[in-house]
Order: sequence, then structure tokens, then C-alpha cells
Amino acid sequence: MLYYGDGVVKGNCVRRNTPMLWRHWWNVVRQLRGACARERTFLWMVLCLAGMTVRTDLMGVTSLVRGLGL
Repeated sequence: MLYYGDGVVKGNCVRRNTPMLWRHWWNVVRQLRGACARERTFLWMVLCLAGMTVRTDLMGVTSLVRGLGL
């Protein structure tokens, strides 16, 4: 699951209170599901893409971790 504020993305459904930009982002990323053989691999890819989306600096992998607050 991908959490953002009050919105939860689970499978193919998105709650209505999810911000609209993230809904569009999820619809684009969801189309990449066929690129991964397993669900877990796809979720790791989604996590990395979300980190690249929200990062504020370009200091490598640690910027992804800091951007997501992991």
C-alpha cells in the first residue's frame, strides 16, 4: 500500500480523498505493472518512483530515503 495523508492506494482503487495529482501519478505508474513479474517487485519499483518524485536534492539514493522519510 502507498500511503499519502488520508489517501490510501490499494490495488487498482484509490480513495476519493487522495490528492488529484497523486491519483494521476498512480494511474501512470499502475500501467508499469506488467514490467515486474511479482507484486513485491512492483511495489519496490513504486516506492523508488515515489522517492524520485518527492526528493528535493540530488544526493543519490539517500535523497530518496530522506524524501520518503524512511
